[in-house]
Amino acid sequence: MQRIVQVKRRPPLDSVIGVLLVDAPGLVVVSAISGSLDPDGYCFLPKSDLVEIEDDFEHLDFHVAAASVWDRVEPDIPGLDLQGGYFELMQSMSREQSLIAIYPEVSDPDICFVGTVRRVLSDRIGFTNLSSKGVWVPETQTIKIGEITKIELSTRYLRSLQGVIAGWPPLPHCGRGRG
Repeated sequence: MQRIVQVKRRPPLDSVIGVLLVDAPGLVVVSAISGSLDPDGYCFLPKSDLVEIEDDFEHLDFHVAAASVWDRVEPDIPGLDLQGGYFELMQSMSREQSLIAIYPEVSDPDICFVGTVRRVLSDRIGFTNLSSKGVWVPETQTIKIGEITKIELSTRYLRSLQGVIAGWPPLPHCGRGRG
């Protein structure tokens, strides 16, 4: 049986319910349970935002019953550094050029940036966004690592978006910096 948990985060951040995949020193990785009651991709949460990881919470029995029909969820994210914190994770994501969703939920709870990490500096990343129309934005955006409260990878939405943009214009050329 997989360990279903509720990850409680500091206010004003919402809790995340999902299958706990990795509990590392600097971050946790869960496969968040979607509205369809199944695990959906990978959700990376920094330990600095966590209050508690509960494995006994309201409606747990309901989620366990739903889990009985799932295929087992395993972390299948080769090439990503899961043993450090967000800095190390971002460095490995810049090498992999994975399509990810970044959430700065405290500074802007209504925004999600979708794109790829282009470079990593000591306290920020260079990020190339996709527009709401699925077109690469040519300018690299700078995002402070400390403002990122959640990162998603390989969700159904991101996998579908990756398929749509695969035939579209490629990512704009941008030199890779070393942080």
